[in-house]
Amino acid sequence: MGKVTKSLSRHSKAKLQAKIKATGGLGRVQNWLMVGNALGDPRPAAEIALPTGLAEQSVHNLISRYDRWGPEAVEGPGQGGGRRCYLSREEESAFLGTAF
Repeated sequence: MGKVTKSLSRHSKAKLQAKIKATGGLGRVQNWLMVGNALGDPRPAAEIALPTGLAEQSVHNLISRYDRWGPEAVEGPGQGGGRRCYLSREEESAFLGTAF
């Protein structure tokens, strides 16, 4: 059995549940679920990773970032997209004549 992965308590259970419900995007919801598992039921990272469908190392990395920088580490900018675009969203909208 591996080391127990636990996190610093920065949120109450109710506040954490509200955060999960208000969060958009699968990746961010998975991150909050990992933090919630580490806070509410500390156990090895492999067991925390199973229900979220992520790797054990992802659990270690996220909990470490959360303990250092708090909720900002979980919320972060995300993976983004549009790196290969020729036009900005505003330029594309003007070109197509529609609003996003």
